[in-house]
Amino acid sequence: MSRQYIAAGGIVEEVLSENRSFKSVVHSGGLSNTGIDNSASKVEYLLAAQTLKHKNTLYSLISAALEQINDKSDIDSLFRETNRGVFLVMLYELLFSTHKKIHGGGKVKRLIMDKFAEVIRELLSKDSANYEAVTTFPEEPSSVGALYANVVRELS
Repeated sequence: MSRQYIAAGGIVEEVLSENRSFKSVVHSGGLSNTGIDNSASKVEYLLAAQTLKHKNTLYSLISAALEQINDKSDIDSLFRETNRGVFLVMLYELLFSTHKKIHGGGKVKRLIMDKFAEVIRELLSKDSANYEAVTTFPEEPSSVGALYANVVRELS
């Protein structure tokens, strides 16, 4: 698994599980549950910020995918199997980033690719009723530098 997913997933997990704001996690350098040093890069902070920004959409897509594949489990049981932060970051990277793929490998990537990727892409197809709701994001900056400037401006 790529280091960037572990670091960004750690930030996402800290924000979601400890009810801390993204800003407080960034300013404290708080990556205590990642097992890596506290110096996340700009890209990792940006990946975490974008994942958190689209968290509700990701949760909706996961719920719809579980329903579509007739999986009786819910989101909570899914996240007991795997790291919630890393799962959300990887799913965001697969669906909404410019790369449209997950770099590296590992258990979480296999889970996403085997169980969710095809179903969620069908849900997001242009023929789907969900397409308009999840593809109308605010205008995204074209470069990492512009995106970082936007995040810094929001945090200030």
